[in-house]
Amino acid sequence: MKGITLEKLCLGSYCHHETMVHVIWGVQKDYIPAAILSLIDEAVRRISISSYIMTISKSSYSAKIRESLRRAYAKGVDIAIILDAYSNHVKDHNCRTASILSKDGIDVWLTSKKRNHMKIYTADDKAFIGSANLTSHENSLELGLLVIDNTVAETLHTIIMNTIERYGVLWKQICITPPQHKEFGS
Repeated sequence: MKGITLEKLCLGSYCHHETMVHVIWGVQKDYIPAAILSLIDEAVRRISISSYIMTISKSSYSAKIRESLRRAYAKGVDIAIILDAYSNHVKDHNCRTASILSKDGIDVWLTSKKRNHMKIYTADDKAFIGSANLTSHENSLELGLLVIDNTVAETLHTIIMNTIERYGVLWKQICITPPQHKEFGS
């Protein structure tokens, strides 16, 4: 990953020469965004994201996430994103994000019947699993595992796609309220 130097770790029985697991810990504004941005920037085939909340604002971090996703989409990378819409507070943020990303051609699905609290980001043969949401909050302590392994990345991508299939609704169906028509004589 560009700009990140980390040690390789073995996790018990899941330790073989093709798998690299990096533990990334720190304040959100430091290593976590760099890892997720590198993951998106290096994608060639596909990106899948499942997150509780994703905000797109003018902060440097979230603006970079949007730009990275836009570039990936322009390169022809398949992008699948599912966010939470279970609570109104999160729904409002995620609806704004979905509206912005849709202008870039990127579809976003939301869950409304179940809370989506997963924080999984995959790109090709890499996956990032951790506590970090894609928000502009830059003062949170976060922990994540960056796994470089095709089997792990494929499994997590499949989980995200299954979540979209089972629980996802295209953002417009939740976020855009049809106009209310007044009855004649009201």
